[in-house]
Amino acid sequence: MAIGLVMAAGLVAGTDPASAYTLHVGGFVLAAPAAFAGVAFFVAMAVVAFGSQVLPDWSGWLALVGVLANVGAVGGVGTLTGPWNSGNGLLGGIAAPLGLFVVWILAISVTWLREPQEVPA
Repeated sequence: MAIGLVMAAGLVAGTDPASAYTLHVGGFVLAAPAAFAGVAFFVAMAVVAFGSQVLPDWSGWLALVGVLANVGAVGGVGTLTGPWNSGNGLLGGIAAPLGLFVVWILAISVTWLREPQEVPA
């Protein structure tokens, strides 16, 4: 939803700057809190990967990279401009957190489809 608001802001920017700003702010307000959920997800996946045999160890390292990407996006909670903003900031932008989420899910799915792991009893 946040991405849709930011995209809509780009479409109306030339005709109605006030609406574009409102849509941009709405997108940032929605995207920034999602970073907290991303941090929690990736921390949990790292704990599971390193603490059990359910996930491969490499997925724990990828999850730690996901934690770092989402911690950068947490900075978007307090700012609408600059490198920390959650829409398009260098440190807090949405590309790395969302991209790592998709890559992590895809990689684990392919791993599970190719080689089911034996869980020790």
